Amino acid sequence: MIEIDGLTRRYGDVTAVDDLSFTAADGEVTGFVGPNGAGKSTTMRMLLGLDRPTAGTARIDGSAYQELDRPMTHVGALLDAGWIHPGRSARAHLLWLARTARLGTGFEIATRVDEVLAHVGLHEVASKKAGGFSLGMRQRLGLAGALLGRPGHLVLDEPLNGLDPEGVHWMRRLIRDYAERGNAVLVSSHLLSELAMTADSLVVIGRGRLIGQHSTEEFVRTTAPTSVRVRVDRPDELRDEVLRHGVTVESSGPGALSLRAPDLGTDDVGDLCFRLGLRVDELTLVTGSLEEAFLAATGESVTYRSTPDPVLPHAPAPMTTDDRLEVAR
Repeated sequence: MIEIDGLTRRYGDVTAVDDLSFTAADGEVTGFVGPNGAGKSTTMRMLLGLDRPTAGTARIDGSAYQELDRPMTHVGALLDAGWIHPGRSARAHLLWLARTARLGTGFEIATRVDEVLAHVGLHEVASKKAGGFSLGMRQRLGLAGALLGRPGHLVLDEPLNGLDPEGVHWMRRLIRDYAERGNAVLVSSHLLSELAMTADSLVVIGRGRLIGQHSTEEFVRTTAPTSVRVRVDRPDELRDEVLRHGVTVESSGPGALSLRAPDLGTDDVGDLCFRLGLRVDELTLVTGSLEEAFLAATGESVTYRSTPDPVLPHAPAPMTTDDRLEVAR
């Protein structure tokens, strides 16, 4: 498995990662999420030996990355899809990686390079220079490099960037398949709808600190806001009654209300409607999304916060006839 224990990284007065601990278990996809600047990429770099931690440890199968024999056979990584020499072809880039990592004989390496190029869908452009690749193609090439050593684990930082819908679907299936074969997959992404379909568990961080580690289902259930949508024949009467009990009420369409209160369920609303003699046409428990759960959990940890209503310059007043004459002069 992948283990992070008390990991800390300081840059002068800035603490990018602060006493962070979590595990990414074998056989699972672990989503690594947090706002921009939360410390996700820094954590991954320390895990892969690219940055030295100020304190704490990061281990893969019980060892630091630097201690692994032929580390690309233990963990495949994609941190930066742009890290490719633009003058090299896709095949030349992978051959260089494989030889540097001592992944076999010349024939074995050439065979493996062709296998991963076909696997990621780049076999037809294998001889083309990477400098002409789109972002999505560079992502595929980066993943090919991560898979070269048949590693036991994958560490992927924003692997979906630049992929078209078919590519996103393909990447999702590949990640799930890799974990289901008993491997640990640690993946960061801002596409929370994709993680909701892919990740078994989530590690949520903010300002370098752990906010929580949960199964994806548990995180959404306990963190995302839930409400009861009810549509009745006399919505104003129901609104007045629930407001007296401290329930938050919002309009949710013709005759429909969205009710929110701690521990409020459909049974409670149904009983109330029965006592009031209301005809109920719809009664639904609406659970929140992973995105809503994420925003609720990380709202106090956002480093780069935009203003909700940016001040835009006023449009210039239309030119009058005198203005046009002045310009003409």
